[in-house]
Formats: sequence, structure tokens, C-alpha cells
Amino acid sequence: AVAALAASAAFAQSSVTLYGVADAYFGSEKAGAVSQTVVNDGGLSTSRIGVSVKEDLGAGLSAFAVIEGAVQLDGGAGGLGANRKSVVGLSGDFGAVSLGRQQTPLQDVVESTIDAQATSGFSALTAAANRNAVQAAGSGLNAQTRYVNSVRYDSPNFDGFSGAVQVGLGENKGVGVSAGRNVAFNLAYANGPVAVALGHQNDKVVGGAAA
Repeated sequence: AVAALAASAAFAQSSVTLYGVADAYFGSEKAGAVSQTVVNDGGLSTSRIGVSVKEDLGAGLSAFAVIEGAVQLDGGAGGLGANRKSVVGLSGDFGAVSLGRQQTPLQDVVESTIDAQATSGFSALTAAANRNAVQAAGSGLNAQTRYVNSVRYDSPNFDGFSGAVQVGLGENKGVGVSAGRNVAFNLAYANGPVAVALGHQNDKVVGGAAA
């Protein structure tokens, strides 16, 4: 009975939020010599559904978890799952540490400072990259937008200054073959109408080659 009461009390201190974005558009698209009328998903933002959980641990510490999945409204595919963000972590006055599959600090810079529609079908950044025949990976950059098996640290906000660093572990080491390793970080300042950010990312594929 005591254990049951303790579990109930702990659950009562939790915060669970169900959230999402539903975005679809209707129009005409032209690719080369082919023009057609379409209903597509992700006009201004990628459609998604997610669950966010936060637990107050006391002494200024909180545990959190986020599970988010992509949804394709035009075709009806997708749903709540781990194909977008899937993390668990701790936060406090020191900032936040999270483990799992999560967006890279470089992608944060792309979306928050360079192009707010970087993940949409109307992104100027992605369109420019495609026109220049650059391989696009969500953001229009030849880089991963999310790391799996990753550890990430986000600093507190100091009067507009913040930073983040993330390491993705390849976990694919073989005999005579080094594992892949992904590293990214950012430094940003955002206060009022001013937003400046620096981002860097290095994605090493299996075998040790740098991308």
C-alpha cells in the first residue's frame, strides 16, 4: 500500500503534453517539363505528433522524455513513433543533458537563424541547394539533421547567449573498421531583433572517412 501511494504521488508531479503540427497544401507543382496538381504534406512545416513528459525530481532537477513521429497527411502514413525525436534526459540550473535520437546543433542554427522554413517544401535554402545540385538532407545541407545514439548538452541561456554540443556514437565498429562518429556544436546569441549563430558539424562514416 505504501509503495502504491508513493507511485501515485510521483505520477501526480509529472507533466504529460500531447502536441503536434498538421500541415498540408493544395496547388500546382512543376518539375522540369512536367506540371501537375498536388495535395502534399509539409507546406510550411513537417507534420508531426509527439508526447512530452516532464517529472520534477526536486532540488531544481527535472527528468524529461520526448517521443515524436512524422505524419504524412496527404498519404496517411506515419504516426507516433521514434522516426523524429526520441530522447530522455535531465535538466536543471546547469542546462540539459539528453540521450537518444535528436536534432543536431547545426540544424538548430539552420532553422532558428538562417531559414525558419528549412524543413518545409517552400524553403529558400533547400531550393537554392537543389538548384546548385547539392545533395540535400532535410536542411539543404549535405549533413545529417539528426543523430542517433547521441549524447547532447544544452547550456542555460545567459542574457541571450547559449550553446549546445552533441556526439553521435556510430556503434558500428567492425574488425579492422573504425566506427562512425558524429560531432556538432553551436554558439548563439538571440536577444530582441538580433540573432547571430555559429554552427559546426562533422559526420564521420564507417571506416574513418570524414564527410
